[in-house]
Amino acid sequence: MDKKNINEQIKRDFIFINERVVNIKRKRMLKLFSIGISGAVIICGIIWFILWYNDIQLHEVVKSEKERLVIRKNNRRMNTESEDSILDNHKDDVAPISEEKMKQKVTVVSYNRQVGEHPGRAKVITSIHKSGLIVNVSDGVYILVHDDELKKNEVVTVKFSNSTVGGQVKVSYPDLKLALVYVSRENVSQKELEHIEAAHISLQNTYAEHMGILDIGNPVEQECTVKKGALTLSTNVVSIVDAQIQLEGTDILPSHNENGFIFDMNGKVIGISYEDISNHISVLTMSEISNLLNMMIREEDVPYLGIYGREVTKEVIDTIDDKMSKGIYVSSTEVDSPAYQYGILNGDIIVKVGNKKVTNFDEYNQAVLSLKPNDEAVIVVARKGAEGYKNIEYKIMVGTMPENS
Repeated sequence: MDKKNINEQIKRDFIFINERVVNIKRKRMLKLFSIGISGAVIICGIIWFILWYNDIQLHEVVKSEKERLVIRKNNRRMNTESEDSILDNHKDDVAPISEEKMKQKVTVVSYNRQVGEHPGRAKVITSIHKSGLIVNVSDGVYILVHDDELKKNEVVTVKFSNSTVGGQVKVSYPDLKLALVYVSRENVSQKELEHIEAAHISLQNTYAEHMGILDIGNPVEQECTVKKGALTLSTNVVSIVDAQIQLEGTDILPSHNENGFIFDMNGKVIGISYEDISNHISVLTMSEISNLLNMMIREEDVPYLGIYGREVTKEVIDTIDDKMSKGIYVSSTEVDSPAYQYGILNGDIIVKVGNKKVTNFDEYNQAVLSLKPNDEAVIVVARKGAEGYKNIEYKIMVGTMPENS
């Protein structure tokens, strides 16, 4: 083969090899490009899934927050109803009143009780005296008494500043240790009526530590006693039927037969005095019972399920069982109560009452109070079985809170 032909052959071979190299490079580039596109699609898919999932979570958070705000709104609405009915004199800008004026808001409610009987001897009767707070004077005088012995329709005597008159127990709930006494305006002289005014009620939920307070009461039917002190940071949670209440601590030492009312230094009533386990006076704030007191004055039946319980908090879940649901853990049910009769068991966790989700006692209290006695309500509980917790739905006929009669 001559030199010219050899060069042509080499040239053709070089072109062929070059084309193969270029084609291989192109294939590699196409492959890398395909991999890149696939990777981008996968990454975009992952990002879309994360955003979609977070959107669902955000939606749930927003929904939960809306429900919480609705509950708070309903709570404010119910408190407003209280102001319109029982707390007709509740104002945030009321002028401060003197200690003497404060004492005029507190009365003495007296009744008799048999304490013993011996054969051949007369019955032993004692007179019991309790402090009463004037809470409404619209169509008569309504007096709140912290007592668990008064019976509905029982006749009592009420001592005002200048006279003693007869009254009658309108409502009495022994488990709540609350009773409401009514005095007809016809039983009170016009002169006395001119001096009778309802107490100014504070509906605040929280108060400042070390806030000055006055404990005013008539523990032994003597001249009204006044003890000065301050609030502390200590609190004590007390379970009662279908509710849980929080008592605020004070530095006031109790006296014999403690049953006064706690005023702030401007003359507003912030609560009822309780003797607690620390041997100091605690305060059941009026905001805790305002809705119930509203029902009592209207003589409305208070809805009743008959449950004692405690909150299942995140801390409880983390400590005991991460499969538990937030809600109200049923410690016990009252015998013959609706919850007892329809089969709610100790250990159940109430997660829904009516159409309201329940995660804490504030939500549970509001949900129960929104029910109507003698109506059917759906109660959903989480019950633990062999395969974990399972939601069980009960249709329960709502009862009426038992009265002391």
